Amino acid sequence: MMRMKYTLAAAALAILTLTGAMPLQAQDDPLTATAIVVATTESVAVAVPVVAAAPDEDYLAMAEKYGATFDFFTISNLWVLLAAALVFMMHLGFATLEAGLTQAKNTTNILFKNVFIICMGILAYLVYGFNAMYPGDFGGFFAWGSPVTMGAYGDTDFSYGGTGLCMTGWTDFIFQAMFAATAATIVSGAVAERIKLGSFMLGATLLVGFVYPITGSWKWGGGWLDQMGFYDFAGSSLVHGFGGFAALAAVLVLGPRRRPHTPHHTLHNPHSTIHTPHYTLHTTHYTLHTPHDTLHPPHSTLHPPHYTLH
Repeated sequence: MMRMKYTLAAAALAILTLTGAMPLQAQDDPLTATAIVVATTESVAVAVPVVAAAPDEDYLAMAEKYGATFDFFTISNLWVLLAAALVFMMHLGFATLEAGLTQAKNTTNILFKNVFIICMGILAYLVYGFNAMYPGDFGGFFAWGSPVTMGAYGDTDFSYGGTGLCMTGWTDFIFQAMFAATAATIVSGAVAERIKLGSFMLGATLLVGFVYPITGSWKWGGGWLDQMGFYDFAGSSLVHGFGGFAALAAVLVLGPRRRPHTPHHTLHNPHSTIHTPHYTLHTTHYTLHTPHDTLHPPHSTLHPPHYTLH
C-alpha cells in the first residue's frame, strides 16, 4: 500500500515538473515562443472558414421556395418532437405509480416491464405497426403493414403531409410510437403481480405492433370510423379506450386472484353447495353425592391450668 502511494506521488511530481518546464522553456527562448504563437495563429486562421461554414444550401433553397412558411414548418416540427418527449416522460410516471401500488419485492419486475414496452414497442411499431396504422387507401378495416424506410420518411420538407402536418415523417413516427406504447402500459398496470414476465413480453409486443395499429387505422388512418364522422379527442378512444378494454380482456383471461388459504377446487365450481358439518355437544352429567354424615363436635371440657403466683 505504501509502495503504491509513493508511485502515485512520483507520477504526480513528474507531471507537475513537465507541465512547469514548458512555460519556462518558452520564456527562456523568445524565438521559440514567437514561433509557437505564429503557428497557432496560422492554424486558427486556416480553421476558421471550416467552423464558420456557409448556411446550408438545402435550407436556403427551401426558405426561398416556401418563404416564411418554412420557418413555421421548423417550429411545428420541433414542437411535435417536444410533445413526443413529454409523452415519453409519462411512462416514467406510469412506472412509478405502478411500482408504488404493488409490493416492494415486485418493483424490479414492474420497472423492467415498462422499459421493455418502450424498447420493443418502438421496434415492433417501426417494423410493422406504423404503416399498418397509416396505410393510405385501404378497405377501412384492415391493412398489412411494412417496415418504415428512410426513402419514404427521410425528407425534411413539405413532401410528408404538406402544410397540414408541417413535420417530417420520422417526427410523426416517434410521436405515434409513444402513444402506441402508452396503450400497452395501461395493460401492464392491470395485470401487475398476476402474470409471468415472458407472457407479458409476448402480449405487449403483439399489442403494440399488430393489434393497436388496426384500431388506430379505423380513425387516424382514414378507416371506417373516420368515414362515419367519428371524432376522437386527444386519443381518448383510440389510445386510452383501447388500452382499457385490452386490460379488461387480460384480467378476464387471468381470472380472480387466488388466495393462499382458498382451496383450488372452490374457485372453479361456483355452483357447489357448502355443507357445514353438524356437531352435537354431549355433556356428561355428573352427580355430586354428599354423604349424609352428621358432624358431631366432641363435647370436651376445657380445664384451664391453675397457676399459683408465689
